[in-house]
Amino acid sequence: MVLIKIPLMFVQQRRRNKTVHGIGAPMTNADVQLQGCPQHEVIIVQVLAILPLVLRNIGLPWLLHGRRCDTSRFAFWLKFLVDLVLLVLPALLAVTTWTSYLYFALISQSAFVLFVLGLVFYDACTNPNAPTLSQVLNKEIEDKHQPTRFFTYYRSLTMSLICAAILAVDFPLAFPSRFSKTRTYGHSMMDVGVAAIIFQAGVGSGLRNLVKRVPSTKPRSHWLLSPTPILFALGFGRTFVLLVLHYPHSVIEYGVHWNFFFTIAFVRVANDIIPCQFPILNAILVAAFQVVVLLGFGLEDFVLKDGENLRDNIFSANAEGISSLIGYLLIFYIGLIIGQFISTTENRVKSWAQRCGHLVLLALMFYCFQVVAEGFFGPPSRRVANLTYILSQAFGLVFAVACMVGVQLLTILLWSANILEFFNGDNMFSNLDPCLAKTLGNSGLIYFLISNILTGAVNQVIGNTHGVSKENSMLILTAYMSVSALIPHLFVYKNYKFEKPLPLVDKQSSVV
Repeated sequence: MVLIKIPLMFVQQRRRNKTVHGIGAPMTNADVQLQGCPQHEVIIVQVLAILPLVLRNIGLPWLLHGRRCDTSRFAFWLKFLVDLVLLVLPALLAVTTWTSYLYFALISQSAFVLFVLGLVFYDACTNPNAPTLSQVLNKEIEDKHQPTRFFTYYRSLTMSLICAAILAVDFPLAFPSRFSKTRTYGHSMMDVGVAAIIFQAGVGSGLRNLVKRVPSTKPRSHWLLSPTPILFALGFGRTFVLLVLHYPHSVIEYGVHWNFFFTIAFVRVANDIIPCQFPILNAILVAAFQVVVLLGFGLEDFVLKDGENLRDNIFSANAEGISSLIGYLLIFYIGLIIGQFISTTENRVKSWAQRCGHLVLLALMFYCFQVVAEGFFGPPSRRVANLTYILSQAFGLVFAVACMVGVQLLTILLWSANILEFFNGDNMFSNLDPCLAKTLGNSGLIYFLISNILTGAVNQVIGNTHGVSKENSMLILTAYMSVSALIPHLFVYKNYKFEKPLPLVDKQSSVV
């Protein structure tokens, strides 16, 4: 009872002193710097990055009449340009140019995607050999059909949004200030980055069915070959470079010495150490512990109130990074739970359709929890990763995963309906290969490191990026995103095995 009463003592005062912009809440000019943007704008930006992917998946095979793009070097690089335009650059436009008219961009893109969908489904309805709806929904999806392609899409578009924002934020005439990281409380597009990467790590672990921990048969030295020591090395390296070059950075993000790499590395270490046979129980215990630490012991006020933290020792100097670790571990557990939930999906089309609906409902459930937490524990704060922040991120990230499952489901449905363009070969995604999304999803760390290096180089060369015009800013950012995506794809091209063109399947002789 004492532990429950301690944080509740702060509730009434916090509710009097703090406000937050939820979905549909109005904004004032004075709120932009500190409070970020309305929450619904973060969701719209994600949708704007996803809709071109839908257009590519349904429109490209239909326009090419089933012809593959992995049969020659020319087709390989032509497909790269298409993917660059439809997968990478929309992420940049979603956080820059389109932010001036988000609703118009959303409505126009949605209308165009629906128009293309209508044409494709009309083609399906006029197919005399089209299977019945029951046959489509009961068709089996085998492992060779890549049922987890949605996760590849999720990782690649997440990284594209993050990489676009880390340089775009330095060009204020192109990037809106309301999307910058919040200083205390509120929602922002750039507040999603670390949470999204840790969440996707949890989902990936869940999809591998890592529910029970079994004794490892690997040598003890295998830990040295895992990403964890690499992340620690990158963290120390980044801190050293910033100190040597006197590169300006904000200490209110993670602290004086802490950075993004340390956070991910320590979350990985915690996941390796703490038993996780029941991740839901772990999540509940971590959430309760975090509320007590942040509110009961006043750590949140110590970190966020001006003048409270003097940064006079190694712990207070990095208070933001250390205090937010508990919250990011909780985000990892939420991702793990979602991944395990998805991994239970049966290998039929209708099962994936049901799972997509379940994920939407879960996202709405997290939003309801967020509203309740907002009333009890105050608005979301990225700097300490409080419970409201965690639930707000869970809402947006689970919704994004649901959208990606929906994108994959569309391709599966069209393939199951025996449409010619989606029936050329045994793999429903063969017409979309080589896929830049697969490259960026599988090389996320390299993609991110290249983007960071280019960000530093651009800032060193240009100097005062704040004075660059909007037009020149967009040219620089477009070149930056193109090069960041090109380099990982060059490694894929070097070892790519081109396929022989397959004859198109005759629609009259196709078998359901």
